[in-house]
Amino acid sequence: MIDISKVHLSTAKAVKNHGIDYTKFETVEQLRVEIARLRNLKHMTKWKDAIRVYMVEKYRADPEKYREQRKKTRKEAKEKDPEGYAEKNRIYRRNQYAKIKAEKFKLLEIPEVN
Repeated sequence: MIDISKVHLSTAKAVKNHGIDYTKFETVEQLRVEIARLRNLKHMTKWKDAIRVYMVEKYRADPEKYREQRKKTRKEAKEKDPEGYAEKNRIYRRNQYAKIKAEKFKLLEIPEVN
């Protein structure tokens, strides 16, 4: 167990801010890794939504630009590696079919009556 009085002040503040139980960690390095993981997770969840909103606004402002970019990217991928592109599409279609099929089976299931 870590002696919290021997930990750097900023690490102790991070432990408090993130609500981490420091008694579960054997070394300060393990504690720092956990703090870094939680900071990264918080950062990603915060900006993920903001970036999504920003990109939606950009797309709505000029949807034709992004359609053309998508067509261009797909065309380049197809020219670069036609077999890989075709295989990627087959895998995607297979997965989509399986997903749709699973959803339809869920709708067809009849709950058991006791």
